[in-house]
Amino acid sequence: MYPDENNICRKCHKNCADGCTGNSDIVGPGGCNSCEVGFRKSHFTETIRCLPTDTNSCPDSHHLTPVKIDNNNLLGGKRMCEPCHRLCQTCYGASNMNCNKCKFFEADSCVDFCPTMTFGNKATQKCEPCFDECRSGCRGSESTDCLACKNFKIYIGEDDKRFNCTDECPHLPYSVLDNNTNSETASRTVCADNTHPEVIALLSRNAEDEKKKMAIIVAPSVAGVLIVAVLIACIAWCCQKRAKAKKKTAKLTAKMTGWDEEVPLTPTTAKPDLAQLKLIKEYDLRRGGIIGSGAFGTVYKDFGFQKVKMLKFLWL
Repeated sequence: MYPDENNICRKCHKNCADGCTGNSDIVGPGGCNSCEVGFRKSHFTETIRCLPTDTNSCPDSHHLTPVKIDNNNLLGGKRMCEPCHRLCQTCYGASNMNCNKCKFFEADSCVDFCPTMTFGNKATQKCEPCFDECRSGCRGSESTDCLACKNFKIYIGEDDKRFNCTDECPHLPYSVLDNNTNSETASRTVCADNTHPEVIALLSRNAEDEKKKMAIIVAPSVAGVLIVAVLIACIAWCCQKRAKAKKKTAKLTAKMTGWDEEVPLTPTTAKPDLAQLKLIKEYDLRRGGIIGSGAFGTVYKDFGFQKVKMLKFLWL
């Protein structure tokens, strides 16, 4: 009991222990000196209220713990309902490892944000792994929930915002660098077709490179063909010039030796005139080309020193 301002003895609050100085259930001046079970609402307050003496469990977000005996602690040796860790909904201890139920999500302990490469499933309140092809985290378990891709990205729709992550480009023939400048969410490559701006630029560069390669190949080839053609023309011209020179020399030699008259080349059935037959020794002859042949032999052109216009060799 305690005396009021009129020195009338009044009963303490029913939850008090070890007397009181007022009718309040708060431990301290004007209230309980102590209590069997105290209650602290949050970590940021020193106010302790007394709970019923038969309390064996605490309200949500609190846990029941014994208080060490200490001469400076009014509840030494008693019990206290202390607040749980801020990430616990219910708990059996002070740490976020001692939660019965998490306030946000559960990983190895209660967390407010799930670790990298996991996402918070609101239905189960657990952190679950991302899709295998995700990089830098995700919003769900599907390949379309990745923040970025480990290997290849395929855009879904025409707005280039939603995408699917895959380990290879299944039907799109090109892979280009992602144009997303955010290093945390940008993918290394994007699967694309020939309508993608990067692919268009790539094809244009490839076409220019092919033109340059063709120019490098064709130019020397054309030059080589022209050089060969010029060489062939020069050789043909030289051969023709040499043939003309030989022909001219032969005509000049024939004219100088008197053997430039035309001689019929076609043989006849007429018998040779033996009266005009001249016998010449073989070492005096310089035989030329065949002029013709007749009944008595073959006629050759002679370029000897003797002025004999026509030679007839008789083969007996």
